[in-house]
Amino acid sequence: MVSSIDVRSEEFLERKRNYLKLRDEFGDILKKNTRGGYPEAVKKHHARGKFLARKRVDLLLDPNTFFPELSPRAAMGQYRDRFPSAGLVTGIGVIHGREAVVVANDATVKGGAYVAETIKKHLRAQEIAPENRLPCVYLVDSGGVFLPEETGVFPDRFDFGRIFYNQARFSAMGIPRISVAFKLAGMATKIGHARNTPDKTCRMKDQGMDYTGEAAMSKLYCFCIAGEVVDEAVQIHGGYGLMKDYAIERLYRDRRLPEIGEETSEILQLVISRKIGC
Repeated sequence: MVSSIDVRSEEFLERKRNYLKLRDEFGDILKKNTRGGYPEAVKKHHARGKFLARKRVDLLLDPNTFFPELSPRAAMGQYRDRFPSAGLVTGIGVIHGREAVVVANDATVKGGAYVAETIKKHLRAQEIAPENRLPCVYLVDSGGVFLPEETGVFPDRFDFGRIFYNQARFSAMGIPRISVAFKLAGMATKIGHARNTPDKTCRMKDQGMDYTGEAAMSKLYCFCIAGEVVDEAVQIHGGYGLMKDYAIERLYRDRRLPEIGEETSEILQLVISRKIGC
């Protein structure tokens, strides 16, 4: 192929300079939007022995494989830039040689809370799974909906509740769904549905905890995970239901995982997830 472009012309050089300038500006925006929340939040996150969301994704995926992150500029210029990447990391990664949709909460961004753009980003990632028959892996570290924006995220059919509707659809379609429940500074509320309704949930002993609102809901989650209602998995506190550490203990009981002692590091949790995952 012969090109008629004169790479030494002033016009070409000017356009090249403009392009490189725009490329650098775009790179700076991506760096800003993918570094997590405020430095203070990142420091607290590390002090608790927790990895950042993108580090978790990196540890989960096969080494030296490409992870095309989706919508890294979500919520840019909104909420006074307090929600970089909408507090969520999504993309398609390779686990044991098989591609999977990965959704990871960034707990350094308002505790991994959801605003409207977070929900839209989550739903767009979920759309990829049925279209391509890909498993879904959720790295859950979220306190649910961002309360100041709560009134604007539930009413419509394509809002927060759609996430759980999709979970049910994927189950009927036979699309695998794995949830990795990380330790929270507080207790998860509505996001508990997302971490407990997949096919398998990896939750480390004394690490993961869900506040589900009532005992009946806790029993329902146990049924989704174990296939039976197990009363001892539910603790009642003042009329509220609390489900804790059940999923991983069930895996031990059924001998689907080797004995691993009391190690509770996030690295081990992600290794276990790879064992029970794709």
